[in-house]
Amino acid sequence: MRKSAISSILFVCIILFFASPQISFAKKKIELLAADILTFDESLGKNAKRLLGNVAFKHGEAIMHCDSAHLLTKTNILIAYGNVHITKGSSLDIYGDEVYYDGNTKLADIKRNVKMIDKDVTLFTEYMIYNMDLDIGKYTNHGRIIDGESVLVSKQGNYNSTYKTLNFKDSVKITNPSYTITCDTLHYNINTDVANFLGPTEIVEKSSYIYCERGWHNSKNNTALFTKNAFIESDGQRVEGDSLFYDQDKNEGIAKHNVAIIDTANNTTVVGNYARFKNNGTDAIVSDHSVLIQIHNTDTMYTYGDTLKIRYDSISDSQDFFAYYHVKLFRPDMQGKCDSMAYSESDSTIRMFNNPILWFDDYQLTASHITIETYDSEVKSFHLDQNAFIASIDDSINYNQIKGDTMLGYFNNNKLQKIHVIGTGESIFFIRDDNEEKELIGVNQATSKEMWIHVLDNEINRINYVSSPVATMYPPEDFKEEEEPFLSNFKWRGSERPLSKKDIFIQE
Repeated sequence: MRKSAISSILFVCIILFFASPQISFAKKKIELLAADILTFDESLGKNAKRLLGNVAFKHGEAIMHCDSAHLLTKTNILIAYGNVHITKGSSLDIYGDEVYYDGNTKLADIKRNVKMIDKDVTLFTEYMIYNMDLDIGKYTNHGRIIDGESVLVSKQGNYNSTYKTLNFKDSVKITNPSYTITCDTLHYNINTDVANFLGPTEIVEKSSYIYCERGWHNSKNNTALFTKNAFIESDGQRVEGDSLFYDQDKNEGIAKHNVAIIDTANNTTVVGNYARFKNNGTDAIVSDHSVLIQIHNTDTMYTYGDTLKIRYDSISDSQDFFAYYHVKLFRPDMQGKCDSMAYSESDSTIRMFNNPILWFDDYQLTASHITIETYDSEVKSFHLDQNAFIASIDDSINYNQIKGDTMLGYFNNNKLQKIHVIGTGESIFFIRDDNEEKELIGVNQATSKEMWIHVLDNEINRINYVSSPVATMYPPEDFKEEEEPFLSNFKWRGSERPLSKKDIFIQE
């Protein structure tokens, strides 16, 4: 008996549930609040009402005012005309000339002169669908949004009033007194002032142009992150990287992976995998596979350093470049190595420090400091300061050598022409005849406080000993075996010479 009663009760509950769904899921009817004139119009449907003058309705939390309307009671449909004004809560106002509202789906089709105001954000369009349940408005045929000083336009968009998010697509453009953003797809959060963009994006500021295909921009603190083919250009400077973080107020940022800082006016580029930069790249510190690339008319010079620094010189309106630790440089007619190096665009001068070594053609140059002066991509002179030494290979066991306190070298058409040795000069030269066998004639060993060495076709042609010379020419058969064929401090370092641009990355 008890089991039968329980079964009967369950059966009645099931019947009530399926037979009367309106008990749980009843649709709230649109409520008429006011109208000057009310008439029934059966041509629109059973119990359809035609309303005129100061019409007002309520549905859920939304209230609608209009000049006239049709209320289709049976289907819970409302069609409003003239000066339509919808309010919801204390912050949302929607205006339009005509609204078709479905009380069952809570969807409002708003037409002509549409304006939506949500606190500081105002949206204008000609047609919008607004979901009163989800508080989402959508337009598909051009819209304009004003948020403070920013104006955004796009062909398609939607606005979520609850989460204060806007999503835009197709011909998106944001105009602000400080910048302009154009892109294909943009998501914007009003609360955080963060805009996320997808697809090709351009940001134009007063003094810079930015491109990326993905990233975000925070207009509250003027910071941004640009990725995917990203770069920043300004006044002949260009910064590239897989990832560019940029602080617009401080005009500084961080670039990561495949970084390139390019000075288009002077044909110089610094590459690496990490950089901190200021002033759109005129000042920067670059590391991780960092290389300075100087493009010249015929040759390009590559300089590697563990760290490269770019510094803008406001006096000369040019840049200075510094390379630190394990520095190597390569170009076809000149190679070098040192622990630190500086290059100045203003005077086209290279300065090498800390155990520097330089190679020109067959010559190896060393000193405490080395300075190289260039002009229009050509080497014009070098200055070997303190412990100057020049060596070149004569044969497999012998080396021509010059030693002095200071040496100055002069070039013509990138070819060494003469060397001026100043202070305690010493030299050893292996003299050979001009025939094909290049037979050894003798060995010249000399000392002088000053020398001029003339070079022709990359070979020593003539030596002038200017002050207090002491010179001896040894015939090959008389050159004593015990005579040391090397000047003091001689060291041939040909194995360290970078023979290609790839070799600058090799560390001994």
